[in-house]
Amino acid sequence: MTLTSSLSIRFAPVVFTALSALAGCSSENSGNPSPGPDPGDAGLLDASKSDADPGQPGPKAPAVSIDSSFAAGSGITDATHRIYAAAPGPNGATYVALRKAGGSIGWGNGTLLRRYLADGTLDVSFATQGELPTTLVANPAALATDSEGRILVGGSGFPDSTTTDTGKEIVVVRVTPAGAVDTTYGTGGRTKLNFSAANTWSSALHVRSDHGALLAVYGRTNGKDSFGTFLIGATGAAVTGFGTSGFLGSTSSTEYGLTIGGDALVPTSTQLERFGADGKSKGAAIPTRVSGAKAGKDGSLTAVVTDGKASKLARFSADGKEDASFVAVPLAAGYRDFVVLDGGAVFYSDSEGLSWVPPKGGSSTNVVKSNALSRLKLTPEGKLLVGATNYTKIVRYVF
Repeated sequence: MTLTSSLSIRFAPVVFTALSALAGCSSENSGNPSPGPDPGDAGLLDASKSDADPGQPGPKAPAVSIDSSFAAGSGITDATHRIYAAAPGPNGATYVALRKAGGSIGWGNGTLLRRYLADGTLDVSFATQGELPTTLVANPAALATDSEGRILVGGSGFPDSTTTDTGKEIVVVRVTPAGAVDTTYGTGGRTKLNFSAANTWSSALHVRSDHGALLAVYGRTNGKDSFGTFLIGATGAAVTGFGTSGFLGSTSSTEYGLTIGGDALVPTSTQLERFGADGKSKGAAIPTRVSGAKAGKDGSLTAVVTDGKASKLARFSADGKEDASFVAVPLAAGYRDFVVLDGGAVFYSDSEGLSWVPPKGGSSTNVVKSNALSRLKLTPEGKLLVGATNYTKIVRYVF
């Protein structure tokens, strides 16, 4: 089965704070505390615990099971360093960004970038024995790959004696497919952007077809949240025609924006707005408030429509008109993420586990019961990469 791709799984707890607010949950996080109690793996590893009814009429929910060929079915974990993001790469590879243990409470000891093979074992041909350590970026909660196989890592500045960072900057680093910092990008392999908040984090990266990127950011000052988006060119420079000097502020999370070709689509307080590669607005992609959207191979947009209190999945045509043939599906307050399959069906995660929505909507079927599932990513091979167990594990499902 061929699937529509999104960009990365994000694990930093502050990123989940922003999403929870949009979905109607309450959550407070300043900084990056240690993971909380493990919610348990019973439902995570037993996909047979579902509400799928093989006798029900209409499209049938697929059978979903843990991929036993990936990390022996137990997932990628790390007992020392903290997983912050993951993204699939070519040939079944999985990239993982971790906050390196030690250092300061706000920034750790920099970042570790790893590449895993299709079977979930470390790829020792990448960087040094499978791992690139760097202090060019901290808190690496945004991760994506471009069409040339380069890896972009978004986070915050790292204040130590080797940099002039204060830790309040937004930083993106680009890495070559071989695992070396790409010094042709930005200055010395990274671009550094200013975001006026006392504590700052990158929350998502979306790569454009011209190798530029849309970067969602989140900040907090004296308990007040702030959000926004940077538009970055292929060489790492901010696209100054976008917003104010390359930055567009927002009153809510922009993490679930997206890119289509060379365009960037950004959630605002009133609509999903489309911007060209030059940063200039092209008007509404969806003329109603959404907290995020994913593109289908047919050009349609599946979106989380919200009024600030309740959310639902709806579908829109490429010109922004709501698709009346798709029956909207209400989302519970515990909603976390969703992905769209080529045929139009949807998987979404919430506090109850993983659910499937048929191509024309109207209902959902729980296919994995677990409160441990959060970020979802479809791989080019048609598998589902999932951030799980309170941001400490990456597992893969097949269906």
